[in-house]
Amino acid sequence: TPYGIEARLVLAEIHLEEGNPSRAIETLEAVAPSFRDPLRLQATFLLAVAYEDAERWDEAVAVYRDLADRAEMTFQRREATDGLARVYLAMGDTASAREAYRQLASEFEEGDPVRNYYEMRLAELGGG
Repeated sequence: TPYGIEARLVLAEIHLEEGNPSRAIETLEAVAPSFRDPLRLQATFLLAVAYEDAERWDEAVAVYRDLADRAEMTFQRREATDGLARVYLAMGDTASAREAYRQLASEFEEGDPVRNYYEMRLAELGGG
């Protein structure tokens, strides 16, 4: 039920705040990844974060990539792509991180402060 999903979200957030991403993952895997409704989508984002916190890089990449491809809202796709870039950097894959930042920068108008931020990240990685 929606209430069950909300309870799982709250419990997973508590586990993450307490530094226990494995428990958060266990809590969320019953309802995510899923794109069926807004609550399950929120659980999917939180699952990606939990994988990231647990340093389960391959799973984090897979969930963030699915989110970037399947989320309906532009801001959700951007958030997922930003997550992908973070995970790629943590994995030492700067080429993939640069590609993610390039994609993000291209989505904003010239002179937009958000675009400038992503262009700065690209410059830091030698891909400006």
